[in-house]
Amino acid sequence: MLTPVNTILVLANVVVFMILSFLGNTTDAEFMAAHGAMDWMDVVEKHQYYRLFTSMFLHFGADHLLQNMLILLVIGCRLERITGKLSYLLIYIGAGLIGAGTSIIFTLGNNPNTVSAGASGAIFGVMGGLLYCIISDIIQKKRHHVEEIGLTGMIFMVASALSYGFFSTGIDNAAHIGGLVGGFLITM
Repeated sequence: MLTPVNTILVLANVVVFMILSFLGNTTDAEFMAAHGAMDWMDVVEKHQYYRLFTSMFLHFGADHLLQNMLILLVIGCRLERITGKLSYLLIYIGAGLIGAGTSIIFTLGNNPNTVSAGASGAIFGVMGGLLYCIISDIIQKKRHHVEEIGLTGMIFMVASALSYGFFSTGIDNAAHIGGLVGGFLITM
């Protein structure tokens, strides 16, 4: 069952991708940096902090977009139903910004030539939010929030998503971990 805020976020990502695909090559780092992706020089040296936000809606190629949006469709609606529209939006954006900030410090700080973009920091924030809801239900001995997802299943989902990043190249693991922790804390 689709929810309004999550659906709008998915559509916004798709529309931005379609526009950028029409304008140029979304797999080209220079093109993406010119259109709002994060890189050390623009964010840190030129103080273009808006890139922490805009990079959440940019994706390097159709595969990157498809993977992120499928995961967001599956888990985002659940967290939105639990927390409500405004809280969900705050969790998503807040975790995405924390993930982007973590990326600046650990990924771009170690390799200033890296260009980073994608919704995955925010998506990991949604996972962190769901993880908190499940743990909260267990502590309160209730299962009203996330009946269909158990703690083991959620930990498996987080672990597999994180491990994919550690065993693949070109993945911004700092953004993933920062988003996960950010989403957990914001949902608290």
